[in-house]
Amino acid sequence: MAATSLVVIPTASAARNAIGTHTVVDHKGANVRQPRKDGSPSGLYLGHLKKGDRFTVSKHDGSFCFGKAAGKVDKTGWVLCGALSTTATH
Repeated sequence: MAATSLVVIPTASAARNAIGTHTVVDHKGANVRQPRKDGSPSGLYLGHLKKGDRFTVSKHDGSFCFGKAAGKVDKTGWVLCGALSTTATH
């Protein structure tokens, strides 16, 4: 019986979910939202990150990434992962 191997190629969305510091790449920026009591990402609006701002991802839940926003916002919350760069610095 021949051995087979499986090669997994990460997608852009998987890379956006990577733990580490990302840059906002969406030209519209990214809204930072407070976690609700149940932990979901649909809480109160905390601020807006502009393109080029940094966001450090500590966990993700589907299309949302949780972490710490840098710059003017300087809050912990959720952003859409799609607004972040596909590579993270650690």
